[in-house]
Amino acid sequence: MTREEGAAWLYLCAGAKAAITRRIRPQTDTAACLEGLLLAAGAMAFRDYTLMKGSDTQGVQEARVGDVTVKLSGESAAEEARRLAQHFLEQVAYCLVPESIAFRLTGGAEQEETHA
Repeated sequence: MTREEGAAWLYLCAGAKAAITRRIRPQTDTAACLEGLLLAAGAMAFRDYTLMKGSDTQGVQEARVGDVTVKLSGESAAEEARRLAQHFLEQVAYCLVPESIAFRLTGGAEQEETHA
């Protein structure tokens, strides 16, 4: 993908960054885990890209996030991208609250109260 084509997908990066940011544990030294958080966000953005594109990955044959390269095989690209994102999320799990708790802390419970 060219730089111009990639620019059309930047919102996926912003979404991944927001998803990671809302899960960072209070009082975490983010400088200590910044590289891992960036890798996890990049892998999450790529996962979301493959989910949106489905089996039509426009000739994408591999993805690289940090030192990890994943060969993509068309129909299983989304599954391979999901595993890559999971790998990087596991590497920074000590910096993150579980996703279900993060949802409650960032508005899930408030939304339930509003609709009650």
